Amino acid sequence: MRKFKLKMQAGGNWFARELPSYLQVWRLPPLERIGPDQFADLFRITPIATLGQIINVTVVAIALCGHAGYLPMFIWWLTNLLMCGWTYSRWLRNRHRKIEKLSSRAIPRAVISGVLFALPWALLAGFYLGSLPRHEELIMCIALIGMVASGSVQLSRIYPAAIAYLVTIFAPVIFKSISIGEGHYYLLAALAVSYIAYLLTIVANSANASIERSTALNDLEKKVVLLDEANDALEKLASFDDLTDLPNRRAFYIHLEGTINEAMLFRDQVYVLVGDLDHFKNVNDMAGHAAGDQLLQVIAQRLADCVGEGDLVARMGGDEFAVIVQSADILADKNAFMKRLLERINEPVDLDGTSVNPGMSFGVSSFPDDAKDAESLLSYADIALQQGKSISRGDCWFFNSRMSEQLAADNVLEKELREALAAKEFELFYQPKVDIKTGRLHGMESLVRWRRANGDVVAPGGFFRVAEERGLMSELADYVLDKFVEDNCHWTNMGLSPGFVSVNIHPIQIKDRNRMAAFADQVAETVLDKTKLVIEITEECVVGRGTDEVPNTLAFMRDQNFRISLDDFGTGYASLTHLKTLPVDELKIDRSFISDLNTDMSDRAIVLAMIKLADTLGISVVAEGIEDQEQHNTLLAMGCANGQGYFYGRPMDVEAATTYLREAYSRDRSRKAVAGEAASRHQLSA
Repeated sequence: MRKFKLKMQAGGNWFARELPSYLQVWRLPPLERIGPDQFADLFRITPIATLGQIINVTVVAIALCGHAGYLPMFIWWLTNLLMCGWTYSRWLRNRHRKIEKLSSRAIPRAVISGVLFALPWALLAGFYLGSLPRHEELIMCIALIGMVASGSVQLSRIYPAAIAYLVTIFAPVIFKSISIGEGHYYLLAALAVSYIAYLLTIVANSANASIERSTALNDLEKKVVLLDEANDALEKLASFDDLTDLPNRRAFYIHLEGTINEAMLFRDQVYVLVGDLDHFKNVNDMAGHAAGDQLLQVIAQRLADCVGEGDLVARMGGDEFAVIVQSADILADKNAFMKRLLERINEPVDLDGTSVNPGMSFGVSSFPDDAKDAESLLSYADIALQQGKSISRGDCWFFNSRMSEQLAADNVLEKELREALAAKEFELFYQPKVDIKTGRLHGMESLVRWRRANGDVVAPGGFFRVAEERGLMSELADYVLDKFVEDNCHWTNMGLSPGFVSVNIHPIQIKDRNRMAAFADQVAETVLDKTKLVIEITEECVVGRGTDEVPNTLAFMRDQNFRISLDDFGTGYASLTHLKTLPVDELKIDRSFISDLNTDMSDRAIVLAMIKLADTLGISVVAEGIEDQEQHNTLLAMGCANGQGYFYGRPMDVEAATTYLREAYSRDRSRKAVAGEAASRHQLSA
């Protein structure tokens, strides 16, 4: 008995534990999860369901009409047919309409429709079950089961309608079978109950599957939409400039290639303009980067306003823009277009209360006259821009054959420069800087020269431009620093003192703090005295892109005991500002003020003012380009401390400079000896 109780208890525990999981097969989703997708699925299969209904009612009507009566069966058949016709007509009217949202009456209407479609079959079972011959009753029962199974599965997407349909048909079957009171009808009632349970399981599973599928599809659709939006955003990011909303360099190049291909087919002409803003850095420095961005947006809009339909304006980066022009009216008078373009660009711009007069320079190339591919057209337009800006800014410059010849010459020169760098054909020449009052050596300036294999010596003017444009200046500038350290160590080891020796620093070097720190470390590992080494910079080193940290770098080099010299003083637009913001030890008055010193009173006044200003600030002065005695005397009278020029000595190679230093050393010893003898005679006479 105890074992039996234990088994019953264990069975009861299993039943309590497992029954809920089995009942899950009848778990129906919440009504609010039935949505447009479920109604759309039901609506989609309406034609085939209607056809099946017509076939079933026709077969049953034919089978039962002999015993149930022709008129009742005809009425029953006609009723079903009318309902099917009404359903099909609704499907025809609405088959192309997409269900977006359900009304609050949608589900109740579906339940009522389910009951209405089930009612004829329920009446058939209620009236004729138990009163028909066995064969006809069998056909009727099979039809009932088929209709219940197919209808409940069809309506399972909207499960309240399926349940209503199922119960409406099977309830009369069960009650009528029990009321008959015979054995096999009891079995029929039991089968109906079991079918209800089984079909409820199918309805529940089908309803959940339909809702989960539509939910998954909707989620997937939303993700696809989000993915498409992200792809569109990425495509825009990859093809458009986010500041001006113009096409970027990549999009411009792709469009240019397509334009060229089209122009080849129709033998059209295409112009490519490449332009940049003149002195754009000044706007950023004076008004801030936000004002600079605002100016770029204004210029972008003005460029877009000037071109025709089908033309393209793009921002290539920074303050550089490019334009593709293929409009026939513009091409008919390109000079008028260029004039109109420049006039529009030059109109004043108000930047938060500050009026700015922008200016742009353009280089222009054309297809097919100058080139027949996108890369060459862009390159030639850029060459025209750079060569044009070297002459004057604020104009349009067209690429021509002379520029093409220059390009070919530059290509040859680039090749030769690369070979010269590999062969170390560059060396430093040194030009003396002297004390104007005493004539004694004050220092020397190192100047790079290219001694070609044939012995010719080329000054920087013969190769600097190409070296900068072709990306060779970085290597050349570092080579100059290494050679500078090497030459000065050589003189120091020989016991020769060249005084304050300066080396010209290129903007590409001074903009790189790590590079200058490496140079300071390199000098620190030698015997050189940093206080005698002068870093010579031009205004180009402190004005333009990437120069924001240059003052800090110069201050760092000053802290390392190097001296700072500002070359070409007086020629820049903000030289006085540099004296305030930069750690300057020496000013070099540009030769342009010295050449007419004795004939131009304005130059004389400017030079005198520079000398007095430097003296007031405690800064040393060197006048460049002194070529005759008269200039020397005038500067001496003005109080200029130091001079440099052909009057004192031309640039010399390191060997000649070494001889010059030896002679200077000998002169100093002789001068000191003479001074000593004079002092001795003075003491004896005393």
